[in-house]
Amino acid sequence: MTALFLLFVLGCFIVLSFQAPFIAALAYVWADIADPQKSGYGFIRTMPLSMITASFAFILYFLTDRKYPPKLNITMFCLILFALWVTFTTFWAVLPDAAWHKWESAIKVLLFASLMPLFFRTRVQIEAVLLVFNFSLLNYFLPRAVKFVLGQAVYNMGDAGNSGLNETSTIALVCAMLIPLNLYFAKYSVIFTNPLIRRPLFYGIALLCPLAILNTFARTGLVALGVFGLIRFFQSRKKFQYILFAFLFTIPFLFIAPDSWFGRMNTIQTFESDYSAMTRIAVWAGTIDYVSQHPWGGGFGAYRDQSGVYFDINIAGRAYHNSFIEVLGEHGYAGIILFAIIHLSTLASLRRMIKLTGNDESQLSLHELLKTLFIMHIVYLAGSNFIGIAFQSSSYYVIAITMCLANYVSRIYVAPARAAPVHAYLR
Repeated sequence: MTALFLLFVLGCFIVLSFQAPFIAALAYVWADIADPQKSGYGFIRTMPLSMITASFAFILYFLTDRKYPPKLNITMFCLILFALWVTFTTFWAVLPDAAWHKWESAIKVLLFASLMPLFFRTRVQIEAVLLVFNFSLLNYFLPRAVKFVLGQAVYNMGDAGNSGLNETSTIALVCAMLIPLNLYFAKYSVIFTNPLIRRPLFYGIALLCPLAILNTFARTGLVALGVFGLIRFFQSRKKFQYILFAFLFTIPFLFIAPDSWFGRMNTIQTFESDYSAMTRIAVWAGTIDYVSQHPWGGGFGAYRDQSGVYFDINIAGRAYHNSFIEVLGEHGYAGIILFAIIHLSTLASLRRMIKLTGNDESQLSLHELLKTLFIMHIVYLAGSNFIGIAFQSSSYYVIAITMCLANYVSRIYVAPARAAPVHAYLR
């Protein structure tokens, strides 16, 4: 029955794609994040849904929908270079079998992110992909939130395939990224225009996110949540009201949370005596030494090739637990430079567009969307210092949507004489 329902959803995407070709790309986003093969049974488990939906999206684009081709910018250029570079490093990887296995998922993420501006060019299209991204993730954090309210701890909910979203720290970080997105939808969605539906729906999802974070028992989630709270505090014009609301909002969680949760979070302050935290620091130090001997990187999975004792801890075979260290160890100095440029150029692009739209009251919702994406990206960068998710797709959707918005904003502000009226892009 589950397989039939999932096929029905896929069929709806395909049928609607003939009316609006960008929906085929939405089908890929759904297949990539929700990973329906893992939820269904029988023949659907053997179907390569990501490949099917991606191929269908490209065919429809080239046949029917090549309006407003995107401009090549520094982010897109570096994404393509990064995809080529991680392919090169896989050829000389120290553990080729493991490297090629991870390459299959990483290259898919990088290539689709670099090509997303082909498919999503209007406000409605851009919001649609964010909504599919948002709703597809419900499958991962809704059970955690409900179980937390019921007093049931959930550490790991099983295999999530290439998405990795069932891993506690990863879903905790992604949930923190979703809070500002749902707060934005609750106020400014151009698709959910009825406030009686929009506000309870998205405020409700925003409320579920911190509950799910608490139920992961992941310190990364608490750090990401704290970063989000600090950003919103500095952005708020009514800081006293913000502090009061945050305090009143936090009290119920303190009563619901079990003692074991407080014990886990306390290790943030005493990391020197926490073996898990010190192991991560030891691995980071070992990786820096490793790259000094392997400047081009050891390829995907190179942490298994590392050895040595740092801070009295043997790091042999231990994972990186840091996205930047992960890229450095696997893809060397060239890889970390490209990785840094991708993220820095994304932040720079968002800041530039935020400033451009700041004084235009007619583009208030666009301005708020740009600020939301900026917060999401900062939250990701903060949390990714504690988990190795350099190739997890969630951050690349933020990067890709930023590129889509850069092209959209360029049509509105930079080349108004050559662009169609603004209302044409909102249809």
